[in-house]
Amino acid sequence: MFLYDNKLSSLPPETWQLTNLTELDLSQNELQGLPDSLGQLTKLSKLFLIDNKLSSLRPEIGQLTNLVELHLLGNDLVHLPREIGSLSPNLKILSLGANPLPYDEVEAVIAQLSNLETLYLNNLGLTQLPEAILQLPKLKILVLENRYDYDFYRESPPNNFSQTERKRIRERLPDCEIKF
Repeated sequence: MFLYDNKLSSLPPETWQLTNLTELDLSQNELQGLPDSLGQLTKLSKLFLIDNKLSSLRPEIGQLTNLVELHLLGNDLVHLPREIGSLSPNLKILSLGANPLPYDEVEAVIAQLSNLETLYLNNLGLTQLPEAILQLPKLKILVLENRYDYDFYRESPPNNFSQTERKRIRERLPDCEIKF
């Protein structure tokens, strides 16, 4: 179901009863939160919440164990629930960029998600690589570049890796495509 760019600040309760949904795109809306009933959408494989006003996620996100892709770019997230670790078996793509997440939050989330193949950490104000990334054996693509093509990127602090840190990252992740 594609409901992106509709200026939605909430969704009708019936939305969360569509238990056969496999893809839900709520990007570019005005959502400030999601209900507990999000956890009922257990067949979701792709969830897009890009460019909303989310400051946190409900622990029930951990019930979406079939998620392969979770896109959270451009929100107001300062914390992610530990239940996000329940997504580890299937989650392959995670985008966290352009959120005011503290370094330790980013580190804690990544440490739980050992099957990630693609990780977007653009515009997080990072100056060093979260060490947990080195423990992702399947990681193929790591996006650390700063982007400015949307307002939510322009409003977020840029990553600022020194040349020395960039070299160190490339050396420590030789089999990964890294975008600075």
